[in-house]
Amino acid sequence: MLLKRKIQHLQSRLISMKKIFLLILFFCFQYLIAQNNPLENNLTSKDRIIEIFYIKDSINVYYNKNKIPRPLMKALKNKFDGNFNIVNPGKKYRKTDVVRNIFLPNNQLIFLLKRDNYYGLVFKQGGRALITYFVFAEIIYKNVNELQFYTISSQITNVNEFIEELKSGKFYPSNWLNFK
Repeated sequence: MLLKRKIQHLQSRLISMKKIFLLILFFCFQYLIAQNNPLENNLTSKDRIIEIFYIKDSINVYYNKNKIPRPLMKALKNKFDGNFNIVNPGKKYRKTDVVRNIFLPNNQLIFLLKRDNYYGLVFKQGGRALITYFVFAEIIYKNVNELQFYTISSQITNVNEFIEELKSGKFYPSNWLNFK
């Protein structure tokens, strides 16, 4: 009888300890996820981007791939496993997954935006599906401090269309690139 009581007591303590352990584990995971998520609060990130690029007169617009800062190009090459090449607007690039010319890059620059330390790179990526990406970056002292990738729902051809897409919030985090 005494042994049975001790076993029941240990079982009840074990159940209590399991509950406490699970509770601690839950809070630890919640904390870790919040720490490692660059898009922790998508609305705040989007609002910040809109605020930075909202006024067209306060940003510089470039249509030449040579204006893309080296730290940003290096970060893009890292994200795309060394396979990020881009051509200027209007130049030929590989729009589909059919490889007719192995020397053509998959990406075509639409434009590059710059305001202070912030950059917005908008480009088309060919392949299985033609996708328009928006890359938001903050570069401080030749280091990419922040890098976020977004997909834009419509085909962008100029800065005015892009700003309208920003205002309407029709750009979505590309999670497979943001957490890679």
